[in-house]
Amino acid sequence: MNSNQIEPLNRNRPAAAGAPWRAVRMLPRRLFAVIMAMLVLFWASVVVIVAVTFSLTAWEDRGGQNPSVALVPTATVTAAPTVEEKPSGVPDGAQLVQGDLVLGDVSDRIYFFADSSCTDGVLTIALTRAAVYSETPCTQALPADSVRRLIGQPVRVRIIGARMLLEALFVGVFEFDVGRVWVQIG
Repeated sequence: MNSNQIEPLNRNRPAAAGAPWRAVRMLPRRLFAVIMAMLVLFWASVVVIVAVTFSLTAWEDRGGQNPSVALVPTATVTAAPTVEEKPSGVPDGAQLVQGDLVLGDVSDRIYFFADSSCTDGVLTIALTRAAVYSETPCTQALPADSVRRLIGQPVRVRIIGARMLLEALFVGVFEFDVGRVWVQIG
């Protein structure tokens, strides 16, 4: 018998002392290759998911604390601008952001970039399930090639004082000087 061949299973033959009664057969090379390829793809996808999750939660500028978020509804009288005070590009349902805000944290939910535009000094960043409107000079708007690269990418938007950061793991960080900022979630 050739060394590459395995003896066929003979259930009628008694097993040797200490040996299992069934023999283990080798897989054909093609089946083995297919199984190994599937395992490699599975483990590669796990590594990518873990890397993205870690990167979105472990950025060093968080300072180890959750930022305070305060959304002021437009119906309240305190410090919230009325509908007439909002720029024309901001919808009525958007709420004024007071304080710092983080959208796209893994502990909250992951947002994906959809589009960006700037009209009459209002920069609009559209995400899945949210939109951010800020008073920003249109000269600071995202270039068209950056918008194309960002579409579909997981992003995090951070508003810290008079700065807004759009952070994309595989594209980069974009910083904007902002005035008032509104967010519409949903």
